[in-house]
Amino acid sequence: MTGDQQDFLVRLKSALPSAWWNDETPVLDGVLSGWAFAWVWIFDLLQYVRTQTRISTVSGSWLDLVAQDFFGDRLRRMQGESDATLRARIQTEFQRVRATREALINKLTELTGVSPRVFEPARPADVGGWGIGLGWGAGYWGSLSMPYECLITAPRGESGVADDQIYAAIVDVLPSGAIAWTRIFG
Repeated sequence: MTGDQQDFLVRLKSALPSAWWNDETPVLDGVLSGWAFAWVWIFDLLQYVRTQTRISTVSGSWLDLVAQDFFGDRLRRMQGESDATLRARIQTEFQRVRATREALINKLTELTGVSPRVFEPARPADVGGWGIGLGWGAGYWGSLSMPYECLITAPRGESGVADDQIYAAIVDVLPSGAIAWTRIFG
C-alpha cells in the first residue's frame, strides 16, 4: 500500500544499482527498513498536515487556532463543544453580513432569541416626516446631527445572556466609526 514501510523499502531498493545486489541482502534490507520507517513517519505526518490546511477537515486544537487566527477572542470553543459545532460556528461567522442594520438585528436576535429595537435618528423610515409616515405623533424626533449613530433597546431574552456578550455582539457587526447607544433590559 502506498506510504507503508514495505512501499518505501521497495522504493529505496529500486534507487540502488541492481548490479550491486543480485542475491539476498538481509543487512541492506535492515538498514533500508530503518530509513523506510522514518519515511513512513514523515509520510503520515504530511497526510495529517494536509488535513489541517482546510477548515472542512481541520480538527482538535488546530481548529481552535483557526478560530483564533480569523476572529481573535470573539470566537472561542465553548466548554465541551465538538469540532463539528465549532466548525459550523466558524463558517457561519465567515458568511455573516456585517455593517448593516439587518446584520445588527440578526446578530442580537441570534444571541438573545428576541429581536431588539433599533432606532436611527437620521433615518427617515424611523422618524417619518411632517404629515407622512410616523411623523409628528410617533414620539421620536429625528436629527441629522447624529449621523452614524443608533439607539438600541436590547432585551436579554430567555437565555439571560450577559451584558458584555450583547455589547460584544454589537461591536462585532457595527461599522467602524459608528456609535450604538445601548439599553439592555430583562
